[in-house]
Amino acid sequence: LPDVYEESRDVMDLSLRVPILSNVGLRFDARNLFDAPYRITQGDVVRETYTVGRVFTLGLNWRN
Repeated sequence: LPDVYEESRDVMDLSLRVPILSNVGLRFDARNLFDAPYRITQGDVVRETYTVGRVFTLGLNWRN
C-alpha cells in the first residue's frame, strides 16, 4: 500500500491588544481563521477529511 500523508493546509491566527486606560487593556484572539480542512491521503485516495472550526477569545486585562 502507498504511504499515508497529512496534506498541507493554510492557517492564519490573529491577536490584537488594545490599551483602553493606563491599567486596563482589551485583548482579542482569533485562531484558525481559514478553517481549512485536514486531509489524510494514501496514494490518490482521500482516507480522512475534517475541520476543527474557528476559535475566538475576547478578554479584559486589569493591572494594579
